[in-house]
Amino acid sequence: MHYNFQPLGYCKICVAMTHKHPLAKKKILDWKDIDNETLILLKRGKSHVLDELRDEILKCHTSIKILDIDDYYDISIFNLCKQQEYLMETLDIWENLHPMLKTVPVLWKYKMPYGLLYAKQPSDKMKIFINTLQKNINL
Repeated sequence: MHYNFQPLGYCKICVAMTHKHPLAKKKILDWKDIDNETLILLKRGKSHVLDELRDEILKCHTSIKILDIDDYYDISIFNLCKQQEYLMETLDIWENLHPMLKTVPVLWKYKMPYGLLYAKQPSDKMKIFINTLQKNINL
């Protein structure tokens, strides 16, 4: 890895879909709701958390079709979700990112860390800042 990462917290991993999708009416989803759907997911190796989600799908929920995305999400991926009526893995903090998609939480264990990326060899000021953060964050 070419950088350091200081976690600050976690986001819930959810599922986004069009407002017209039948699952958009639900307040919370479970695995059986996602059966026989196509789920947009970053390809393996981009996130260990999403790799764990993928592994569970491949092992225990084989009726879910995974559509691999090569790179990180951009507006074209959100539009693909809308146009094709696919489900898309997303984060709770992105719930209002695209006006045509609704984000719904899922009853699963997956959450994504968020935080600060900083240099592998940080400056002395950055080291002090990170040490201060570490003393004051309760994860």
